[in-house]
Amino acid sequence: MAQIPEGHQTALFSATMPEAIRRITRRFMKEPQEVRIQSSVTTRPDISQSYWTAYGMRKNEALVRFLEAEDFDAAIIFVRTKTRPWK
Repeated sequence: MAQIPEGHQTALFSATMPEAIRRITRRFMKEPQEVRIQSSVTTRPDISQSYWTAYGMRKNEALVRFLEAEDFDAAIIFVRTKTRPWK
């Protein structure tokens, strides 16, 4: 953490926010804000969502195919990090 530039911005996205993660945000982030979305909230009509599942050792190749196949201006990609997604 000491090597992160002084004026950086940190964004943390998670479907869940356990207390252990909240403690980390309070320790390393300045004035962290939490946005909660109720399950009854739907996606705005001008935003489209895609869900792709990749299995096995070729997840990076699947991500590249997704990025090539989808037409988008911006994207947020969630990965399961407990098993080293960038391996």
